[in-house]
Amino acid sequence: MTSNWIPFSNWPNGGRQFHSTPKNDFLIPLPLREGLGEGDSIMPEKHPRIAPEMMKRARRLRREMTWPEKLFWSRIKAKQFFGLKFRKQHPIGPYIVDFYCASRSLVIEIDGMSHTDAEADAWRQRWLESNGMKMLRYSNDDVIVDIDGVIEDLEHQLGSTSENHPPLAPP
Repeated sequence: MTSNWIPFSNWPNGGRQFHSTPKNDFLIPLPLREGLGEGDSIMPEKHPRIAPEMMKRARRLRREMTWPEKLFWSRIKAKQFFGLKFRKQHPIGPYIVDFYCASRSLVIEIDGMSHTDAEADAWRQRWLESNGMKMLRYSNDDVIVDIDGVIEDLEHQLGSTSENHPPLAPP
């Protein structure tokens, strides 16, 4: 069985042959011209390389979470919400989402001051949904005033979208 993985040191230019997207938000390796059969690639498509700048930005956003994001995170982190693993400030394609649950392909956004451009948010949501993700949005005010209500709504939303998943049950 042959592997699609090629050691980084064997890439042309020491692995520095990349193509950037129009937004320059993440990098995708270009296929090698020789040695790969049809359909083979340098890296699996499921895990494209993320630009170092985007990783730095995601790390900074993790350190500088807003108070509503921290409050919400305190309720879902460490698999305490029905055993589901959530990631905070997670890069997906050209975007960094507030919270992501890979097992449910679920993106959760806590909308506050950074979400003032409705058109950009709609574009982002269409892109994420077109890539198979479900997106839920909660406002900062909802999280601050009624975190229990937000958690109940999240449970309800996950229960209603669990066609391919077992029903939620407390851990």
